[in-house]
Amino acid sequence: MAIRRHGKGIESPRFVDKSQVFTVKMSFIDRLLEGCNPYFILVTRNPYASIYRAATGSAGDMRRYAEYMSLDERMRVCMEHWLNSARSVEEDRHKVKNFMSVRFEDLLESPRRVVMEICGFTGLEYSDDMIPQPHHRLPFGVKYRERWYPLRVDVNERYLRAIPDEYVEAVYRHCGRYAEMQGYGRPERKGAEGGKTGEERS
Repeated sequence: MAIRRHGKGIESPRFVDKSQVFTVKMSFIDRLLEGCNPYFILVTRNPYASIYRAATGSAGDMRRYAEYMSLDERMRVCMEHWLNSARSVEEDRHKVKNFMSVRFEDLLESPRRVVMEICGFTGLEYSDDMIPQPHHRLPFGVKYRERWYPLRVDVNERYLRAIPDEYVEAVYRHCGRYAEMQGYGRPERKGAEGGKTGEERS
């Protein structure tokens, strides 16, 4: 529908969707778009940071659940969600024709290189305007404008410093195998605040 409405007059219109729910529906979406040659690009993020980040309230549903769920319970829910998603991707990636995985951290550190790799994979022509530039003006109403330029390469650090040791071990036990498949090992604890749970520190 989006291509039909907005793609008029464009020689080769393309529809891009970054819905996270598609992570667990890749083979389903692939069948829905049979004959359209869809491309799937998985953008991963360090689960030791992202799981703790979500559980402590950055995810909207976890903020609501905090009214009646302990942090331990929210950590378990977030670990299960991450693991289910990772398993689904690993199962489905072999069922689709066009699949690529990139690390969010690599994209932040080397945006030009990573976006050029994505363009090479998808057959698109690269432009420097595909990555954040100081002259870019964001449209009215865009949220989180500060995230566009300059890119912040240290977005995981506050969570990797704050996550308690017991939660590092829990994520490693539950998700470590799939985390390593995505290129994420158990984090080093240099300068960590860890040792106590988030609830004990608050």
